[in-house]
Amino acid sequence: MAVFTPVTPDQARAFIADYGLGALSEIAPIAEGVENTNYRIETAGGRHVLTLFERRTDAAGLPFCLGLTDHLADAASPRRGRCEALPATGSAG
Repeated sequence: MAVFTPVTPDQARAFIADYGLGALSEIAPIAEGVENTNYRIETAGGRHVLTLFERRTDAAGLPFCLGLTDHLADAASPRRGRCEALPATGSAG
């Protein structure tokens, strides 16, 4: 299972509050993957993926990952939000 950092519903609500996604209705871990922690979140605004880049992720690769995600989001749907790299604050547990 590739969920390395646990995120509670309250932590997710606090994190997404500034993104205009609407109220959180569900958060579910995505077990697939090997490097980062991913959650599927359902909000009043739709379905989203919350990705936590873990400490072992090569920081030099982040601009590519974030740029690709933004490009795919722009091509697939109206812009709802952009990727943002936030400083690591330690484990979310």
